[in-house]
Amino acid sequence: MRFQNWFLIVTAHHQNPCAFRVWEPRKSYGWSRRLTYCFGLASWLAAGAVVPASAEEWTSLDGSRTVQADMVGLWDGHVVLLMESGRRVSVPMQSLIAESRIQAEKVADRLRAERQRLSTELRNVAEAEAAPAPDPLPEPPSTLGRAEMPAGLSADEAIQRIQDQLFAGRFTIMWRALPPSMRQSMQQLHEMSLKQTEGGANRRVAELLNRVANLVVTRQNWIASYPPLKEADDQGQAVRLFREIVVPLARAIRDGLPPEALDPANSANQSMMSWLEEREDVMAPFLAQIIRRYADSPVEWEVTNETDDTATISLTPPQTGPEDDNPASFSRRPPPRGRTITLLKVDGYWLPEPVAEGLVDMLESFKQEMAGGDSESQADSLLWQSAMLGSGPPKPGRGGFGGPGGGGDPQAALQQLPLVLNVLESALAQFETADNAAAFHQTIDGAAAMTKQIPGSKSFPGFN
Repeated sequence: MRFQNWFLIVTAHHQNPCAFRVWEPRKSYGWSRRLTYCFGLASWLAAGAVVPASAEEWTSLDGSRTVQADMVGLWDGHVVLLMESGRRVSVPMQSLIAESRIQAEKVADRLRAERQRLSTELRNVAEAEAAPAPDPLPEPPSTLGRAEMPAGLSADEAIQRIQDQLFAGRFTIMWRALPPSMRQSMQQLHEMSLKQTEGGANRRVAELLNRVANLVVTRQNWIASYPPLKEADDQGQAVRLFREIVVPLARAIRDGLPPEALDPANSANQSMMSWLEEREDVMAPFLAQIIRRYADSPVEWEVTNETDDTATISLTPPQTGPEDDNPASFSRRPPPRGRTITLLKVDGYWLPEPVAEGLVDMLESFKQEMAGGDSESQADSLLWQSAMLGSGPPKPGRGGFGGPGGGGDPQAALQQLPLVLNVLESALAQFETADNAAAFHQTIDGAAAMTKQIPGSKSFPGFN
């Protein structure tokens, strides 16, 4: 028996002491972790196995000798005993009295059951490591319910309610924090956008987005185990960032924004508010999980001045944990300290000054452009929808549609959209058909090599 092919692990005895047995590992993915698991288990059990706490009595066939020893195993008709001195002795079954032989059979059965239990545990560890994702997927903690935003609150009360809701992933508070007149204008824009948006193109984009999110969720173990990523991530920060922020965000998108929910035909008879609330109910726990991991505490503020229609607040940014505890802290720029914001009261609702003074004009501008029905109405519709999702329209000279620094050409971008979607769908299909970690990693290598050939593309650590 060669040591490099076999090794000892410790098997718990049927009462309390430990017994050694020989076990041969299977070659499979994730072997290093199972080896660590075995030796860790062995060390824990071996701590109480030096001197057995309750050894059995074994008596020779003629009754002339009785010893106390711990049974290690039963092989080839011999009982292997571990003496209190630590020496192991092999005793033929035929040389023991009937009671000792019966005892040996019972102990052997219990040892076999324990070996089977440990083997099952090791197999489960191997299967879990080879699996593309945890099964079942862990559910996020529950979060606060939706809160109303009545008119007439003080500035302090309004900010507190908005912050509590946002920290709970309840993004519709930003809608309810607006005066009814502004909500009505946004609802009108929503209805105009639905009439002018091409459902087929929208659904194709929605399906692609959902497939990408589903791929991240259902292949998260394979992504996290990508060797170049792990090699470039000495402290495991990128993998933790992926697990604790990217995966929950992907689940929020996959579960909260299914293709049918983004199909204009299905939401034509639904108000924008009810549509947002349906999305929020699914996405809030995941968004709250990300926010809680991103900041250890909410933003602190102080109302330094408040009149009937104006208020000034001073903000203190949230405290983030140390970099070794908070994977987001190493990748984000600290917010400005001592920042002040001026709030204006509009119809009983406190709004930041730029929103109070500019939102109405912006909404009216959107409505006029859509009502014009010109050749860019569909592009404007898509831009409006992107604004509703929080990204806002691209700014001239800042990239966006039409490429970096070009000021943007929405119509040209829409003409190129089918080609872009074809390329993305083809690449995504290769990831979806990979049936093991090795094949998935090879697909990542191919995609990374292709991305490097795209002008202006950037590489993520471990994917270059």
